[in-house]
Amino acid sequence: MAYIKWTKTLAVNVKELDTQHRNIIRAANEMLEAMSQGKGHKKYYSLIKHLETYIDEHFTLEETYMTRYGYKDFDDHKKEHEAFKVEFSKFRKQFEEEGSTTRLVIKTMSWMHEWLLDHVLSTDQKMVDFLKPEMKKDPRVKR
Repeated sequence: MAYIKWTKTLAVNVKELDTQHRNIIRAANEMLEAMSQGKGHKKYYSLIKHLETYIDEHFTLEETYMTRYGYKDFDDHKKEHEAFKVEFSKFRKQFEEEGSTTRLVIKTMSWMHEWLLDHVLSTDQKMVDFLKPEMKKDPRVKR
């Protein structure tokens, strides 16, 4: 079951970022599926650690691009990334303390869905609108 569905609407049309966004959604869906099926602490914890690591890599890539090209809203964008990490770690801690409760599954699913959609459709799109013309000039960027 896909809790969060990738659609073309989510595409920012930067191949590397879109690939990572798809992978984040896939990993989030696996984590949420494990939670909803009560697959146990070890499986869920493995998935959440993988998702945390992958998201951190993704945020680092975005922040590298923003720094490289002088994105004026870098500080605000980075604050959103930091806020996500803080909130996500709260869900992990709650799972460690309470296990996979129905309430936690629904709360996590709802928050991730809302955050990812808002961040990709608004914050990331705004960033990419600025970055794309700059990236087209840069021979280091894969096309």
